[in-house]
Amino acid sequence: MDSPADRDRALFHEILVKYASSATQHEALAESLANLTKIDAQIDELLATRDLERARVAVLKHATSALRQFPAEILLQIFSLAKDDADSIFGPANPHHQTVIRLASVCVQWRHTANAAAELWGGKITLPATKTSSSYVTLTKKILRRSSPHPLHIVLRGEYYSPPINPDIVKAVLAVADRWQKIKIDFDIRPWLKGVLPPRDKLEAVTIDLSSSSPGPMFSMFLPAPRLTDLNVTVRACSPDLMRMLSQCAGLRKLELSLELWTADDLPLRSMLMTLACLEELDLSFSGLDKPAATAAPFFASFVFPKLHKVQVSFYDEDAEDEHGDFDDTFVQFLRRCPAVASLYIGRSSMDDITLDRILFSVPALESLTLFLCWECIGHLFFHRLTYRPADPAPFLPRLRSINLSFIGGYPLKDAKTMILSRWWSDAELARLSVTPPVERLHTVCIAVTEDGHENRLPEKLFNRLSGEGLEIWVC
Repeated sequence: MDSPADRDRALFHEILVKYASSATQHEALAESLANLTKIDAQIDELLATRDLERARVAVLKHATSALRQFPAEILLQIFSLAKDDADSIFGPANPHHQTVIRLASVCVQWRHTANAAAELWGGKITLPATKTSSSYVTLTKKILRRSSPHPLHIVLRGEYYSPPINPDIVKAVLAVADRWQKIKIDFDIRPWLKGVLPPRDKLEAVTIDLSSSSPGPMFSMFLPAPRLTDLNVTVRACSPDLMRMLSQCAGLRKLELSLELWTADDLPLRSMLMTLACLEELDLSFSGLDKPAATAAPFFASFVFPKLHKVQVSFYDEDAEDEHGDFDDTFVQFLRRCPAVASLYIGRSSMDDITLDRILFSVPALESLTLFLCWECIGHLFFHRLTYRPADPAPFLPRLRSINLSFIGGYPLKDAKTMILSRWWSDAELARLSVTPPVERLHTVCIAVTEDGHENRLPEKLFNRLSGEGLEIWVC
């Protein structure tokens, strides 16, 4: 078989013999160039045809793929599951929205499906109000717009020691006030409250910091809100505006207030009591402990909460860490007007044992008691009062099942032991009783960390027996 080089030499000699004259050689060259041009054109046409067929194959493969044939509602369910998974993973703010944005970037069909599904764009959205990027503002508006008409849970953050608030982000949030379901704002938004907001008929929960001295209406941003059930407000002082606002929140179930104590001349006691008939949880955190004759009396003298179940009162002031708050008779009277209180927490109080005794007498339905950093109130009287005696026709706090005392002063261990044993029966002991005791069996007892660090421990044998019988106990 001839090699390519041999064939090329044979062709060269054949051409020289066939086209011996110069004229015939030029004619043959022109003819060959023309033929080459035609062949190139045919190749280009074939390549274009091939590219077209490749594109058709790609489209047909996409059109006939199993994923492509999913009904839009199935694809939407997959998107929703991916969004929910993102919500459950600890990570950056708005992981669910980041997931939806990525899904919408895969192809035209997915983009149309995601953009048309308002429920994918709803839910909780956290917005740093200090971001100045125009693209971030645009994206924020798109997400808020695409989520319509679904309710929104918005967290608007103003970072401490950061650039000023971006008014465009605040305006975007205020523009959708009619769809707020939950709103949390950790900076004073009053300077941006201009004009009338849309109705807030969907609003159920508000957390807002109004502790600065900014001018402007204090509570217009979330009132009226007929469905409001959860309110958390930080204010500098309990002003008449706050009192009027609370009186308008007839449906409140949970109220958290962080505010300063009054002095004797700050605010006169109200002559008329305000009733919040639905309130079940009250969490009060008082500061301003270094004020002369600081008191919480004006608040406690102003309200009646007939359904109140859980009460938490704390005193704390980072500028007066060694100070503790105290109670007067208005707190006792307040508790007497709240007959359903079953859980009571008191933190950082300087009350004495007599004051605590009067407080406990005011909550006969109490089931859980927690005292934290209350150095002066736990002693013989406390444990003696709680000790159950079968001959007593009216036992003290018969429903009490949980006692948690942390960071308290020195206490009599013997009295604590007597009280615990008087309210504890093993299952076998209860089964042998002919009459059920008129007091509840304890479920949890924790007495920990005394003022001097001295440990009061139950005898190990007794501790092991009680624990083995089912009492959750920690006494030291």
